[in-house]
Amino acid sequence: MEHPHCGSTSGSVGTFHRPTGSLVYSPGPSDRDLGAPARRSVLLLDDDPSVRRDLGELFRLSGYAVRSFSTARELLAYRRPEGPACLVLDVMLPDANGLDVQRHLAKTDPDLPVVLITGHMDDSLRARALGSGAFAFLAKPLEWSALRREIQQAFAWIS
Repeated sequence: MEHPHCGSTSGSVGTFHRPTGSLVYSPGPSDRDLGAPARRSVLLLDDDPSVRRDLGELFRLSGYAVRSFSTARELLAYRRPEGPACLVLDVMLPDANGLDVQRHLAKTDPDLPVVLITGHMDDSLRARALGSGAFAFLAKPLEWSALRREIQQAFAWIS
């Protein structure tokens, strides 16, 4: 499915994963391990309202609960409900740097995998993102199938 905010190139070009076994992220027990039904949520932080609307709708159509934020302040004030969740986080935000937000979350919410997205991909940024514990890093324009695959892998990783 081609989407206005998602490119139509195939493959995982621009997709980078951090290595497994990272000391930054230590997944705890999942809801499935605790006997509770798994409710998968995608948190989406992007300052562009059309990205939030369009990606939010695509995630909802894929069966995820979605909570969108326009600023880092909104996200950091939010207390996420129990259950598996993944954050899609834009690097360029009006009130913060997405890498700083990701580093903060790696310490305060280590069970939350973060997929960083940016329109300004370069090797230095990729290395800093993955080195600070990001689950994946995708270049804009996003390919919907690649983003969906990353979200699925993030949920499999925390399960």
